[in-house]
Amino acid sequence: MTRPDDAGNQKIEVTLDEPVDTPEQGSNRPQGESEGAIPPGAVEVYIDKAVLESTWEHVLTNRRTELGGVLIGRRREADGTFTHITNWLDARHTTTTSGSLTFTHDAWADIAQRMSDMDPDDKIVGWYHSHPGHGVFMSGQDRFIHNNFFANDWQCALVIDPIKNDRGLFQLVNGQIVRTGYWCVPDKPVYVTQQDSKPVAVETPPQQDGLHEAASDFLEAGDHIASGIEKFVKYSAQRIRNSKGPLGRNIDKKA
Repeated sequence: MTRPDDAGNQKIEVTLDEPVDTPEQGSNRPQGESEGAIPPGAVEVYIDKAVLESTWEHVLTNRRTELGGVLIGRRREADGTFTHITNWLDARHTTTTSGSLTFTHDAWADIAQRMSDMDPDDKIVGWYHSHPGHGVFMSGQDRFIHNNFFANDWQCALVIDPIKNDRGLFQLVNGQIVRTGYWCVPDKPVYVTQQDSKPVAVETPPQQDGLHEAASDFLEAGDHIASGIEKFVKYSAQRIRNSKGPLGRNIDKKA
C-alpha cells in the first residue's frame, strides 16, 4: 500500500502477514541428529539437512560481506511445540557490509512476493545470515532485527561463518536471545510416534519365508535406483539454476 509522507510524497509500505501463533496439530516429530545442547524452555527446532547445506552454499558465494535470508517451515505440535524448517529464501536488495546486514524495504517486499507463490501453510520461522570471519554470535544489530521481526519463541536465527567453518542457532528463551542446539533432519525424514513423551520406533514384522526375503531385496534395490535418479535430477536442476543466476534460490519443497 502507499501513503503520503510528511512532505506529501508517496512512499510504499509493505505489510507481511503476522505468523499465526497456533501450532499445526497431529504432526509427528521427524527423527534427526542432535547438533548442540538445547536449553530448558527452548522450542525445539528441526532443520532439514538440505536447508543447512544450501544456506551454507549461499553465504559461500561472497566471503567479503554478510549475506542472509529467511527460513521457511511450520510450527507443529507433537508432545509439545516444535519448529520444522524445510525451505529458505535468500534476501535480495539488502544493504550489506563485512559486518552488517540490513533488510531493506525492497528486500521485505521481494520476500513477500516470492512467498505468495509458496504453500500458504508455510511460514517464516526464522532467518539466517553470515559472519564471514567474525565468528558465530548475535551482534547488537542482529538482536534488533530478531526482536523486531522474529520475536516469537518458535522463530530462530541461524548464524554462519563460512571462513571459520562454524554455524550456530539462536532463539528467544525466557525473553533472552541465547545460542541453542537443534536437530538436523536427513534428506528422507524418518518420523516417530510419541508415547509417554518418548519416541517409539515403528517396527516392521519379521520375514516369514524366502519369497518375502526375495521381495524385500528387490524393493531395496529399487529404492537405491530411485534414490540415484532423485539425486541426479536434483543435481541437474541445481546446474541449470546455477547457469541462470547466482546461488541462493529456494530449494525444492520437501515432501
